[in-house]
Amino acid sequence: YRERADVNGVVHSHPPMAVALASTGREGLPLYNQTAVFHDRVPIFETPDLIGTEELALALAKKLDQRVAVMIWGHGATTVGKNVEDAAVNSIYLEKNSQMQLLAHAAGGPKPLGQGYSKGYVKNVHEPLFQYIWDYYVERLERGRR
Repeated sequence: YRERADVNGVVHSHPPMAVALASTGREGLPLYNQTAVFHDRVPIFETPDLIGTEELALALAKKLDQRVAVMIWGHGATTVGKNVEDAAVNSIYLEKNSQMQLLAHAAGGPKPLGQGYSKGYVKNVHEPLFQYIWDYYVERLERGRR
């Protein structure tokens, strides 16, 4: 929060596909429309340590830079957003995208979305439709509880 005024939500998780992708040493690439938010790639923080010190927290923030996600090698991932809902959706997209990227590598190699296309998609589609996206995941969660 101290490093980025645009961040008001953080999610730390242990998503298996993102951990697996990080273990390959390959950064995350935006492979489909919803993951256009990863247009600057998803870097790998190269330590499995718990982020329990100020020094590690600052190093993680530096690796994250202006991005919305960072994978933590041998540990998990951290996503950020303008609020907790935004950070949570980024976490969901990171896990789905990581699975797709692992499959794409197994099939010969991924072809990521271009940065120009991705930035346009985020501005013109993702941001205006965010409430719909959030409501979709809330509905799926509520339906699962019935």
